[in-house]
Amino acid sequence: MHVGGVVLRPGRRSRSSNDSFPLAGFTPVAMIGKLPYTLIVAKSMPATNIKELVALLKSNRGQYNAGSGGPTGTSFFLLEEFKKAAGVDIQMVAYKGTTAGVVDLLGGRIQLIFAPMVTSLPHYRAGKIQVQGVTGSRHSALMPEVPTFTESGYPMLDIPTWFAVVGPAGLPGDAVKVLSEGVRKALASKDVIDALTKQGVEPGFATPAETKAFLEADSAQWGKRIKSAGIKPQ
Repeated sequence: MHVGGVVLRPGRRSRSSNDSFPLAGFTPVAMIGKLPYTLIVAKSMPATNIKELVALLKSNRGQYNAGSGGPTGTSFFLLEEFKKAAGVDIQMVAYKGTTAGVVDLLGGRIQLIFAPMVTSLPHYRAGKIQVQGVTGSRHSALMPEVPTFTESGYPMLDIPTWFAVVGPAGLPGDAVKVLSEGVRKALASKDVIDALTKQGVEPGFATPAETKAFLEADSAQWGKRIKSAGIKPQ
């Protein structure tokens, strides 16, 4: 199984690298689902939605800190897209992962961070944080009152992480068919759906052809984001 980060590699690798386009080394089998990302804001912030947050950041330029999960992850790119689209100036603090960033947010050292729903959910349910936006085309069943970024006027922030089953390059068609059907049946199981949902994953099956098309489109989008962020191939 692979997650969304695999498509980051083409834009970060030199074209002379043997794995400069890693999707060519896999055979798409099926999509499992997507893991929404959320915008976490400290409870102490006097802003209860993205519109108020942007106004606050604009009137206090450079006075607030935002966490990032590192310069190559979804959290980083969401923050960069947000800063550019909203026209705000906010100091970025890099962490090895979003979990560490959320710990610092709870401690008052940063004021906002983009993080996976699985990270934000327990703190949100405990009333320790604000969640002001979520990726996806519809409200999450786990946070039904939280608007999507698109609803809030920021469709460019709809960048979730996905989960897919892939095989090695050249996997025989019969094997792909059997594996894909197995994933489809698993995702029809209430137990599997419940287990994924509890982790914040939104289950969603896709055929091998649909999975291939999605991965190629997602890879192209990440290439554009990486170029826009000025990250050089290595």
